[in-house]
Amino acid sequence: MPRTTCIQLMLTLSLLIPSSYAMNYTDINASEAYGLLSSDPSVFLLDVRSLSEYVAGHIPGAYHIPHDVISDREAELPERRNRSILVYCQGGYRSSLASAEIAEIGYSPVQNMAGGFASWSEIGYPVVYGSDMGVFEVGEASRRTIVIMTVLLSLVAAGSRQ
Repeated sequence: MPRTTCIQLMLTLSLLIPSSYAMNYTDINASEAYGLLSSDPSVFLLDVRSLSEYVAGHIPGAYHIPHDVISDREAELPERRNRSILVYCQGGYRSSLASAEIAEIGYSPVQNMAGGFASWSEIGYPVVYGSDMGVFEVGEASRRTIVIMTVLLSLVAAGSRQ
């Protein structure tokens, strides 16, 4: 098929796709997300992973609403619809769905952190562990210590049962 025919076909198809499927949010990477959060403390940071993922580690200041209940918990989103919202999940797929839904509700600007929490933590940006009732910040060295202590306690517990 000639190039011009392909372009015409793509343009025609784009007119047939409802606007609700249009990407009405912006993808940003973890470094851009860190810069945004550092420069604008009013950004509403939303973690859309499962509760167990959230408790296992999340970005400081993140509010938690799982991606599949956004519409049910819309009242928990910021009152001002023009407040910047940064959405993330583990890898970027669930947050892209949530970002589209949030933008469709009428929020703008909405940013999706492509690469998600995996990229954020891989770079070494701050991470907190626990839920809202018991959040504590842990550095990499402390994280290793926690793992070692957990293994040692497991071994001790296993040995005391024998």
